[in-house]
Amino acid sequence: MSDITARLQSLRAQVAELAQMVGHEQADTAQALAGKLDEALEQLAQELSSRQGTPPGGNNKVTWAPRQEVMACPRCSLRSFHFEKGSIRSTGDAGDEFEALYRCRSCGFSQWQEVSPPRSRSQTRASP
Repeated sequence: MSDITARLQSLRAQVAELAQMVGHEQADTAQALAGKLDEALEQLAQELSSRQGTPPGGNNKVTWAPRQEVMACPRCSLRSFHFEKGSIRSTGDAGDEFEALYRCRSCGFSQWQEVSPPRSRSQTRASP
């Protein structure tokens, strides 16, 4: 949550800075737009704080890691797209679909990717 709060504060500061950069002839329009964006960010912050501690898809904490912890980045194509530990969340209604956050250590790109849970030993054994 603190990461999201910091990002929201950074966005607010950038919106205010952008409003200051606009020339005098469009200053009123820029200030009005900055106000609307600030209100939208405030609503988002309130929604996030009301959901604080509740991960998307429920309260269950997933502790396993995906089979592929490192892959090629979709943006820069280097093999530096790493799984962020502790970021797996359930996306399906039945709790059987998952996604994990991956972040590129080269270009900084981040994206949620679909992942499959590890197979249990009973699924991997050959039947006699």
